[in-house]
Amino acid sequence: MKGSGNGRYFLYPVEREAGYMDFYEARAFIQRGDVAITVLMYDTKKIPENEIRSLAERQLGRL
Repeated sequence: MKGSGNGRYFLYPVEREAGYMDFYEARAFIQRGDVAITVLMYDTKKIPENEIRSLAERQLGRL
């Protein structure tokens, strides 16, 4: 996460298909010691970068 080597997050390009709602996806991978966590977010609205980052940072803080 920000300034840390303990995790990464990714925002994927929107998937558009005729007749369906837009599909947004974000993922975060965080690790502390021998515990690793994957956070997956899906929505039909754009996922802000700070939303996936702050969620992953909060989860990392709980480890």
